Amino acid sequence: MNATKKIITMLLMLGAMCPGLLADETQTLLQGVAKKAKGSVVVISWTVEGVVSSQSQVGIGVCIADNGWFMTPSISPQTRPDTIKDIKIILPGADHTRIKAKLLGIDPATQMSFIQAEEKRDWNPIAFVKNSKLTLGSQVVSFGINQVDAQLSPKLGTGYISSITYAPGKRLTVTGGELGSLGSVVFDAKMRAIGIVSRQPFDIYQARIKGRTAPMRLRNESLGMTFIPVEEFAYILSRIPQDGKTRKLPWIGVVAFTPLSKDLAEIKGITTPALMLDQVIPGQAAANAGLKNGDIVMSLNGKLLPNLGNPQLTAAEFNRLLMRLPIGSEIQLGIFRNDRQETVKLKLEETPTLPSRAKQFFNKKLGLLVREKVMLDKHIGNDPSAGVDGLLVLGVMPKSPAAKSQIQRGDLITMVSARPVKNVKEFEELIEKALAQKPGSDILFVVQRGEDRVPLTVKNPK
Repeated sequence: MNATKKIITMLLMLGAMCPGLLADETQTLLQGVAKKAKGSVVVISWTVEGVVSSQSQVGIGVCIADNGWFMTPSISPQTRPDTIKDIKIILPGADHTRIKAKLLGIDPATQMSFIQAEEKRDWNPIAFVKNSKLTLGSQVVSFGINQVDAQLSPKLGTGYISSITYAPGKRLTVTGGELGSLGSVVFDAKMRAIGIVSRQPFDIYQARIKGRTAPMRLRNESLGMTFIPVEEFAYILSRIPQDGKTRKLPWIGVVAFTPLSKDLAEIKGITTPALMLDQVIPGQAAANAGLKNGDIVMSLNGKLLPNLGNPQLTAAEFNRLLMRLPIGSEIQLGIFRNDRQETVKLKLEETPTLPSRAKQFFNKKLGLLVREKVMLDKHIGNDPSAGVDGLLVLGVMPKSPAAKSQIQRGDLITMVSARPVKNVKEFEELIEKALAQKPGSDILFVVQRGEDRVPLTVKNPK
């Protein structure tokens, strides 16, 4: 009988022999957590203003400091901070007291966002411990809010740790009960705050679609059966972003870390998990330290790369470990090159602007959404236009002037009205000037589509 079955069997036996004892202990624990966490968990509302439409959203937040700082996993880390507007903290109770708040910052590594109330109150912050120290069979209790209740009443949940998964990062699953919804605080049997209910992983189901069986990924966010233990996000609590932006992550100037194939590992005589550097970018930290494409990484700061049973997970875990380190810190990579091992030291730099964070511009009259190119565009993918200046087309509204002119998503606009464009400001000025012309004055675009330069004429909608 394995360890998990032994623990579950013991719990079942104990419950059968003395159900009243277990029930009394659980009730006492639930009452203690409810008293300790009262007033510390709230509902947060905000609006995401997209370039085309706006969307109102809500989630659960937990107070982490008596100055009115709150943490929530409910805001998607992919959300652009400049699109988050009208943040409110809604207090439990029949009157739904609303307090204005502002965004402190978003941390994409932990997927946590931080906001600050703009009103002083006697907040009841939750003090998270540094490490959950949970084992299989440990009882946990969650404290959240029943968001479908008119008074936003507290919602408690409980369960027992049934599995500990690294995928990558640590995630704990419960059985014998259920936890609260996304953002609920998780406590252990000693009433220590040891985690937060996270976004639930996808379950894979088999479905019949048009006569064929296909896998379908479904996720239920209403019930929390898994949660993130505190050791996965404790480090960010000591360096919370406060500039109202998404926290810049560290990087070494390598586009990808490719798992070392089994055949190549055998040829090289490598018996531990290893990664190969793919696309070392000139002028960045790795290249400046002498690293090259094809170098094999075997350790980080003196520790061998983790063996998670899947090479892809090892690569993801290595990248996750890097993301936890502060920008500017020095790291040591143990590498294998020319049939020998050596150590390379380098300083972590700030991740350059990601394509998803590039400046965007939407013109409703033309029905056209574009973004600026960033440095990484030159190194990601194999598009022939990677090294060409211009604005990338992100979207074209159906039946719009842009759509009728055959401009397509993925096109690179290089010229407008015979003038080259490199950034949003230039593009906006040229478009506004062209639209101000008399009716019938068409706008000439030149787009790069693959290896072809295509002239396109957009009708002036004025």
